[in-house]
Amino acid sequence: MNNFDKPTFAVAVLLAATFFGAESAVAKVYSIPGTDAVATVNVPDDWKPSEITHGIEMNSPDSAVYASVEAVKADKISDAVAESVKVLSEQGLVLDQASQRRMT
Repeated sequence: MNNFDKPTFAVAVLLAATFFGAESAVAKVYSIPGTDAVATVNVPDDWKPSEITHGIEMNSPDSAVYASVEAVKADKISDAVAESVKVLSEQGLVLDQASQRRMT
């Protein structure tokens, strides 16, 4: 397996399962990361996916929902979360810091 731990992807897999149920029509199955995959994402036919360096990002047909699933090494999760918060803030999304929860 690549340098990614399977438990690292637990949250990403749960999030992806929420967005992409088994009943969705599948246009393509994307491996996360692209080589030596530790997870896959099924993307519905009408969504607009784009492969990124260590994963995939996509928009719903009406662009109301954006989702990104990316492989992150366990010791880099804090950095990845900080980068995600930064990018979302730059896009004008206001995050409620009081809602943040950390798994121990």
